[in-house]
Amino acid sequence: CIRLFISHRDGFKVEAQELSDHLLDYGVSAFVAHSSIEPMEKWQKVILQGLEAMEIMLAFVTDDFHRSHWTNQEIGYALARGVPIITLKLGTEDPLGFISDTQAVKGDVNDVYSFLPSLYNLLSKKLGNKSRMQSALVEAFVGSPDWDQARIRFDRLKEHVTSLSEDQVQKIVTGYKDNKWLNEAIYLNNQYKRLQKYICLASGKNYLVLKDSIIEEDDLNIPF
Repeated sequence: CIRLFISHRDGFKVEAQELSDHLLDYGVSAFVAHSSIEPMEKWQKVILQGLEAMEIMLAFVTDDFHRSHWTNQEIGYALARGVPIITLKLGTEDPLGFISDTQAVKGDVNDVYSFLPSLYNLLSKKLGNKSRMQSALVEAFVGSPDWDQARIRFDRLKEHVTSLSEDQVQKIVTGYKDNKWLNEAIYLNNQYKRLQKYICLASGKNYLVLKDSIIEEDDLNIPF
């Protein structure tokens, strides 16, 4: 998954975790300090590990954000590493200092769905790595935890990934075989053959999506 560090004040840990949960649908794994640190772990050490491992940072810019030494230091850490920063404006105050000119997303923490698409698009733009983002969406799809998510994540994959690499196709082939939420999903495998049509179009090859497997037509033993 894409490794995202969410910098936030203590009073917004629940909202940060809720956003983190929704971002998993997009193949984004978020570090939220209050939920990512296990009991008995040294929290400063774990936060430093999160800062070192992050690919991109999201700042929850609430009206009290810049009054914390910790959030300011987290921003400074990202700047020093050259990690892209996205600011999510959740209050009336604008981002300050070196992130004052950073493109911000305006959002309402009580309505996460309203800004998720624009946040994802900005993640893609900031990372500047189309292949990385596409692979994360493939990973999210093959890891679908239920039929509803299989539908949602497939539609998102189809929308954002129009060309699949050979490795990505193989990831889908393996995931489909191992994940019952995919191979038993009516939405993917009914008479509309959504998954089969998508893989063929995005890969440029002919595939058959069967009950519990996906087979390239060249692999079939057809005696005529």
